[in-house]
Amino acid sequence: MTLKHKTEILKFIVLGFFGSFLFYKRQNIIGSILEYAKQNHKNYSKQFKPQRIILIRHGESEGNVDDTKYAYKADNKIELTEKGKKQAYQIGKQLKQLIGNNYVLFYYSPFVRTIQTLNEIKKSFDPSNYREKEDCRLRELEWGNLQTWNLDAKQRQQIIDERNTVGKFYYRFQSGESGCDVYNRICSFLGSFKRQIKKDLTHKRKKNDVVIVAHGLTIRLFIMYGPTSNKVCKSLANQQTLKIVNA
Repeated sequence: MTLKHKTEILKFIVLGFFGSFLFYKRQNIIGSILEYAKQNHKNYSKQFKPQRIILIRHGESEGNVDDTKYAYKADNKIELTEKGKKQAYQIGKQLKQLIGNNYVLFYYSPFVRTIQTLNEIKKSFDPSNYREKEDCRLRELEWGNLQTWNLDAKQRQQIIDERNTVGKFYYRFQSGESGCDVYNRICSFLGSFKRQIKKDLTHKRKKNDVVIVAHGLTIRLFIMYGPTSNKVCKSLANQQTLKIVNA
């Protein structure tokens, strides 16, 4: 082997080593950039991720005391009783103790009783330390327009029997909804919630909480959205009025 051949081989080895070194360095640099982007995104997401999502059912309403009210008063117009307003005020004080100075984003159903509940809760909070957002997807199951069947014992029992046969989750009331319809609304809400939370928490504080003021079935279906099974959720009764559920 001539000196020239040896020199060419040595060049090839050196260039090969140098090329491998550059490839290795490039991979390291790319890896570092990706890791930085990942951590930066993680930190950015944490900045807007609420510490807690708290679900609250409205206070005692006219309909809770006398369900024949639904036969001549629209469900969305049912109000809190005086007892319900006091309950809401007390839960506001408990909520403030739990949350402390965290910034709060309130989501609520547009029904009168949930708005009244929220108004009582807010009395315990500094107006500069929260935002509120109404969302019609958080409304109660639509049982039909005016529930006149509540006034007829025979018709009422027939509907109860039909609902038990079909299943409470799938039974659709005439001119109303099924539990499945409400579940679809909740899925839609949570899908946009994940995207909107960054816009809603524009103050960029590190400690945030989300409070959702809604209805019994709506809250149970929130729980069902997670790993909880359909069977478990169907077995759940309404939470005690104004029960705090920390999601």
